[in-house]
Order: sequence, then structure tokens, then C-alpha cells
Amino acid sequence: MLNLALLTALLIPGAAQAQTCPGAPPTQLAPNTQGIIISVPGNNLRAEPSASAQIVAQVVTGTRLAILDGPVCADGANWWQVTTENVTAWTAEGMGSEYFVEPFFTRTFMDAREIADHISFTYTSTIATDAQARLVSAANTPDTPTGATPEYTEIAFQTFDPNFGGAVDNGQFLYVFPVSTFPADSPSTQQRDALQNLLAADPVTFETTVNAGNLPVLPFNPAQQVLTAQVRRLQFQSGIGIRFITAFAQDVAPVEQIFYTFQGLTNDGAYYVSAQFPLRTAALVPGLDAASAQQTLNALAPGEFVPDLTAIDTLIESIQVASPAATIRTPDGASGPVAVSFENISFSYDAALADRVEVEIIASPADSAAGQFEPPFGSTEFALFGYPMGESTIDPQVLVMPTGAFFGTGTEIDDNLSQLNELLMARPELSTGFDTLVDATYQPLPLLPPINAVQTFAVLPEYRDFGSGTGVRFLTFYSQAITPIDNQGLFYTFQGLSTDGRFAVAMYFPISAPTLPDRFIFDENFDTLAFNETYISYLGEVVGELSAVPNEQFIPMLADLDAVVESLVVQ
Repeated sequence: MLNLALLTALLIPGAAQAQTCPGAPPTQLAPNTQGIIISVPGNNLRAEPSASAQIVAQVVTGTRLAILDGPVCADGANWWQVTTENVTAWTAEGMGSEYFVEPFFTRTFMDAREIADHISFTYTSTIATDAQARLVSAANTPDTPTGATPEYTEIAFQTFDPNFGGAVDNGQFLYVFPVSTFPADSPSTQQRDALQNLLAADPVTFETTVNAGNLPVLPFNPAQQVLTAQVRRLQFQSGIGIRFITAFAQDVAPVEQIFYTFQGLTNDGAYYVSAQFPLRTAALVPGLDAASAQQTLNALAPGEFVPDLTAIDTLIESIQVASPAATIRTPDGASGPVAVSFENISFSYDAALADRVEVEIIASPADSAAGQFEPPFGSTEFALFGYPMGESTIDPQVLVMPTGAFFGTGTEIDDNLSQLNELLMARPELSTGFDTLVDATYQPLPLLPPINAVQTFAVLPEYRDFGSGTGVRFLTFYSQAITPIDNQGLFYTFQGLSTDGRFAVAMYFPISAPTLPDRFIFDENFDTLAFNETYISYLGEVVGELSAVPNEQFIPMLADLDAVVESLVVQ
């Protein structure tokens, strides 16, 4: 799906306006919300908002509070009136840079980008305030201890940092590996096989394997696994795995850092799911050897760990990983065209454009098809992985959309479909077009589905026929403000209709040109006012240079992308 990168601010749900209280961290709480005790081993509840007031109760780490009133600034802290376990009293939110209480809320992770749109789960603020996904490409490094590394999606959990003023990674990660990318006889394949065997083992064999230690872990860690504690099978929404606490070391040394680890497989075997959460507990005193640490950890209750093991287990149990409807892999060492065929759709792509293509049927309810900026219900989406261009705001994909899903709905996607139909019927002469800030008469070329931004320009437009219809291709850039043009946002698109009018076709491919920077970075030296004043001439220069770039200097070459268009057949 399309992913127009937008600059957004992290908002803590229910957060009050920042209050200034000398000696206290910025407040994150608000009346009529919930908080949770994060200080270890807990916090005091007092009769009045004062550090010298009578203590009426003590609450342990992980206790949830209903926030009634506040804040009151006193004794270097913001004080909030709270209620819990039939006690109503006052508690300090924090002092200095340390928080004792944080907002409590539940979030569902969903990401519209191709790298993570098949993954969902829920988590609470005891784990993180946000989660961000990125695709980690495969690395062919056979000479390292980890061998060739397969591709995976990494989801980093983040926590609000008052010193930074936003969310930062907190060392907690969830990983989703498509098993189809595992190289043969690699450590990743060996770990997958070991996990399969462990999950299929009878109780005696399972216990024997666990007691022997060295349980499977991905991403592969070349250090020695020195302990395994709190081991249990754990089911998630689309599979099963094992969770355990472990520690790694290069040599014999006291245990310092422990991790909650989950290793699992989806029921269809298509994905390997793993998680790593650093843990701490007051019971792990300095100087313990691995055997003593393992014995100590096995004796602890879930709530004696931070984060609470139950909170992490609940997150893991909520994980849903949807497998693609089909996967077409580029044969190893292949060159030239690779054929794709799924149901009534076929096309080919040059082997250099992808190492695999994943197919998804958009199966959202018909009423959400009006989700203006997403493919409509019943669309077939072909996502290209291993595409030869780096970071981009556009996912490389081929979309085939049934026009009946949105024709006549009166939505923006319906309007764009009508405009596309009129354009292809009339076939007026095409020419490079500019933003309406430059040319008030400019009519943007239609895009399906539409993007919630302005079409800055359309360069190198051409009518192109495909195997069962016709359309228009062009290079373009979308933005929501006057901004410099870079390769991160430049993309090739084809917009077409089948001859019988039953299907709309849209292709999106990131593309880079030697005349543009890969990514424009704003810094203190950038003069926004001067740029705005010269924007019209700047845009003219950019478009002129792009129009003159030879086919072979684009990455990928225009000819390779045009060939994908021409090969498409929708029956």
C-alpha cells in the first residue's frame, strides 16, 4: 500500500498540557485517565499532596491507578489524586528526570506499509508508548559467525523520553522472518528446524531439551546462551512458540543482563516470529553465576520482573501474522523476465527488480473501500521485495482493482477513475505538468488510489498499452508543502483501465535519477524563506533536468518498468 512519509508528533493519550513544576519531570498524566506505577519496588500514597504528608498506603510496581485530580506542584513533584484498591490518596508523578507513575493505555499495532501490513498485535503502556517497523534486508555474509542473514521485519518498541521530547527505542524488539528467505543450510534454517522439533516434541523430550539449554534463537546470537529459565509453550493468534528467560556471554562471567525471549512459528510455517525484551528484577543480585541465576529466576513470580512477564506474554499471545495468498520467488541466479501468474492476472518482471513477489487480496469490508487512500475491497496487490532502490516513501507494487467496487460511489477514488477514463478516451497530447503554484491551469494526472497530498509534477508522461488495456505512465512526486525534491519521494507510476472497463490497474515503483539527491536533509543552514521565494524557478530546473535523463541512467531503468506494464494481462 502507499506510504506517504509524513512528519508526525508523538502524542501520549490523555496527556495534559505540559505543566512547569520546579524539580519535576514534565507531566504526562491527566484527570479521568489511568496511570500505572513503574517505580521499583513501588510508590507511597499520601493523605495530602506533600512529601511530608501521612502515608495511607503503599502500592507495588505495576499497580494501576485511576487519576482523579491534579496536578499540584509541591516539594519538587507533580502530585495527583488517585484511587486504587478502595484507597483515595495523593501520589507523586516523579522527581528530577525519573517517573514513578506513567499513563496506562492499550494500543493496537497496525502499519499500512508492505513491510508490516501483515502484522498486528496489542500492547500496553507498561511495555511502550509506540512501536515502529522497518524492513531489514538480507545480508550475504557467509564469513561471519551468523552466516547469511535472511530478510526480516523489525518492530522496535519506543518509550517517551522527556529529555529528548519524543519517543526513543527502549531495547525491546519483535522480529518477523519470512521463512521463504532462509538460505539453505544457514544458521537461520538450523534454528527454524530446531524450533520445529522442540515444538513437536513429547513432554519428556521437551523437558530434556530445555534442561540441556541452548534453545533456538533468532536473530542468531554468536555468544553462548548461559541460562534458560521460566520456559513455557505459548500460543499466539496465528501460531505457537516457546518463551523463556535467557542470558548470553562470550565467556564464564556473572550474569548481568537477562532477556525475555520468544521464538515461534506460524501455523502454516510461513513466518518465524521472535521477540527480545530486556528484563530486570531485584532478585538478580550482582555476582551470581549462571546456575545460581537460573535457579533464582525460576523461583520468581511474573510480577517480580520489570516489565511484568504477564504483560509481555499477553502481547505475544495477541500477535497475528497473515500469510500472503501466494509468493513468487525469483530463481537464484536468474536474469531476464520472471513470470507471475495468480488467478486471472499475469505479468513478468526483470529478475533484477525483486527477489520475490507476494500476493495479497484486499479483503476489507465493502464500506471501508471508501477508505479514500487505500485499494478498494476485492483488489489484488502484488508487492515486490528486494527492489533495487533504498529508502522510499513508496512501496513497489502492482495493483489490480475491480472498478465496480468504487465506480459511482461519489468518492475521490471514483472521481479519479472517471478522470482516468475520460483521459484515455480522449487521449489528448501529454506534456510535462507542474504544481498549480507554478501553473494555475495544470490538471494533475489521475492516481488510483489517490494520495492525500499534491501532485508536484508529472514528468515523461506517455500513453502505454498493456496486454488487456491501456493507460498512462509518468514520473511524479507528491508533497503536502513546498519542499525540495529528492529520490526518496520520486516514483514511476502507471494508471490504466482494462479494455472491458472491469478493472483499473495501478503500478507504483520507486525510481532514482542522477540529477536529484537521494534524500534531502533539512538542517540549520536551510533558508526556508529564500527557498519559497525561488521555488518556481527551482521546480522548473528540477523538471527540466529530469526530462533530459536518459533511460539507462534511471535506477531502475525506465525500459524495465515499462516492460512490466506491457506484460500485464487481466482476464
